[in-house]
Amino acid sequence: MKKRTIVVCPQCFQSSHELSENYDPEKPVNGTMIMLSEPYRSYGWETHAEDDTGVGEGDILCGFCGEQIVKNGVIIMENEYDTPTTSVNKKHRRRR
Repeated sequence: MKKRTIVVCPQCFQSSHELSENYDPEKPVNGTMIMLSEPYRSYGWETHAEDDTGVGEGDILCGFCGEQIVKNGVIIMENEYDTPTTSVNKKHRRRR
């Protein structure tokens, strides 16, 4: 199984994006580092330009609530195994 890292929205705690293989924790976040997850991609959800390094963290928005999912370089991440039956929208949430 391929392991992926999902990105959790700091506002609604939902997950519509994941880290791409371009993610580098030593560099500022840009559009190539975070991508829309399945099944939302196949549903036709809109997302930022995933091939554009000019897309900043303020342009990467949650597909559920529209809030920025990266704030001041901070990304809430969780690991998940990518299988055909696994949903990226599991209720793995941390409440504050």
